[in-house]
Amino acid sequence: MQSNPFFHLLITIVLGSLGGWVLVRYGGTLAGAVVGLFFLVIIAFSLKDFTIPFVLLLTLALGSAYDWRIAQSSYYVRFVLLGLVTLRAVFFFLGRLQGSGRKSDITFSPLHITFFVVSFIGLLSTAYSVNPATTFQRALSFLMLTIVIFLFFWPKAESQERMEEIAISMWWTIVVVLGVGYLFLLMGIPGMFYGGRLRLVLGNPNQLGHYTALFAPIGVWYMFERAKGKRKIFAVSVVAAMALALVLSGSRAALLSVTVAMGLMFGLCYTKKLLALGMVVILIASVHFLMGDPAPSPGEDPSFLQEHVMREGQLETGSGRVPVWKGALRLIGKQPLLGYGFGSVETLFHKGYFPEIREFQGAHVHNSYLEELVNLGWLGALPIFFSLFYVLFQGAFVIIRANRNTPEFRFFVALYAILVVGVISGTFESWFTSVGSIFCFPYWLSVALLLKLIRVSPKLHDVESMN
Repeated sequence: MQSNPFFHLLITIVLGSLGGWVLVRYGGTLAGAVVGLFFLVIIAFSLKDFTIPFVLLLTLALGSAYDWRIAQSSYYVRFVLLGLVTLRAVFFFLGRLQGSGRKSDITFSPLHITFFVVSFIGLLSTAYSVNPATTFQRALSFLMLTIVIFLFFWPKAESQERMEEIAISMWWTIVVVLGVGYLFLLMGIPGMFYGGRLRLVLGNPNQLGHYTALFAPIGVWYMFERAKGKRKIFAVSVVAAMALALVLSGSRAALLSVTVAMGLMFGLCYTKKLLALGMVVILIASVHFLMGDPAPSPGEDPSFLQEHVMREGQLETGSGRVPVWKGALRLIGKQPLLGYGFGSVETLFHKGYFPEIREFQGAHVHNSYLEELVNLGWLGALPIFFSLFYVLFQGAFVIIRANRNTPEFRFFVALYAILVVGVISGTFESWFTSVGSIFCFPYWLSVALLLKLIRVSPKLHDVESMN
């Protein structure tokens, strides 16, 4: 009799939570560290291949929790679990190398090269970093993430069916995060709003907005392509919850990125549903402006959209980002080739390298492109930029030539839409190499899946008939 996958997942999460709690609560003692590590080892090496993204991403999401104590106390749990999954990936890769008749199955891509180059440049930057300890830790975590994605999931994603399993596994994390967040909101637990904007159980509203935008393409694809019967109702409910979170988070950049991504998906794959989408948008806007939140008259308080979404008074400074970007450009000009060390921006803020910034929330440049140039200079940042635009242009070439009336193409467009979301999101937030964020792992895994799908799916290369 086959085991129940849901039961296996439930036991895994319970054991992992128990191991994490023991490590946090008693990790200062030898016994506590041994017991906690024991449970995490069981998790890392007993998880099914396509359950790992769900568990690992949920664990990494603890670093973006709304309560700083959760992020702080979960540090070792996150780092140790990532390390154990990395060890599993290394064992898997070595086993493939030693396997008879399978060496020809081992394939690499330009992304393999660029990510390992960035990892090693990051480790080497420890020698001149403004904070060597932090640089080493963050560069090591990025190397581990690179191994997990490109030596484990890349070969495991041998077919579109496998890739869909990985994508859905990652998508389930937002179901959990939003589910817990909305539950806390209904229970009246404080902290679900920050500055009048929704953040639920994440660190700030922008994180909620960008996190939701990142998974919106998979949510829409799953709703239209995979969900049937009761699952259809569930999928529609999740997409509606994601849309609500996006609007109430008030993240303008997230709204921009998801608008572009949804326009791409519906324009290429779901043109017959464009009318329905437009009617929904018009209905929501009508309810907001005519009933729920009228525009203010002179002397009245602004509407929610004006105060928390548009934030008209901050448009010129990008909520304080523009001065930070100018400071980052100044620092890049001083050390353009090598930068200041992997993950060094937070230290640069603390040490006064941004004297023009007096009041700025966060310890990031809030622009992934500029932040990587500050961290690694052009030598380390160019491989990251190359990875993004290499896959972006590869995907665009497929879109131009492929037969668009196939399930393969619709899944491909969902992954490509995630790529587009990240390219736009990275202009306003810093997370391209921040392994401890909730964006880095799912985004780069999705990019790797996109490139692998282009390679293994012959139907994507069938030229569409002109008849």
